[in-house]
Amino acid sequence: MYSGDSNNNAANSAVLSQVVNAAADFAVGNQTPSQTVSPGASARYTIAVTSVGGTFTDMVTLTATHLPFGATYTFTPSTVVPGASGATSTLAVTAPTQSATLYPSSRTPLMLAVLLLPLTTLVRPHSKPYQLLLWLSMTLVSLGSLTACGGSGSSSSNKVRQTYTITITGTSGNATRSTTATLTVQ
Repeated sequence: MYSGDSNNNAANSAVLSQVVNAAADFAVGNQTPSQTVSPGASARYTIAVTSVGGTFTDMVTLTATHLPFGATYTFTPSTVVPGASGATSTLAVTAPTQSATLYPSSRTPLMLAVLLLPLTTLVRPHSKPYQLLLWLSMTLVSLGSLTACGGSGSSSSNKVRQTYTITITGTSGNATRSTTATLTVQ
């Protein structure tokens, strides 16, 4: 309400009411519990992409990180549009084939140092023969330890169990949303 002045008449106007809605957003969630697989096998996860605060109609691209070294993954489909009812994608992770190089022994640096001992004799030209004999015996023991670590027995005590927390990320424009999935390889 304006009461007026010497130049303008009094005036009334209707009340203006304005509601500001937040822009629609999306969320990414994992619907599958922890998976346990053998080396070389695959695990599958159902990933849900849902609308938040309205209907999200833009494309969301899915990626995965923090996988086991050498693992591969695929999303089917790799892009989704959540829309009013949401969308799902299947994440398939194939674990790497287990090998001794994937799980190095904590003794590896010590064994490598022992193998490099002969280089010290190059610095001392008048080394004694018993030093060479000592080096040879230590090298044989080290090599025996290395080959014992890489055995391929079928006993469950030889299997290495390792758990990974995989990060699944959905990206649309500048927006990124994430969830996690747990994979155990044994």
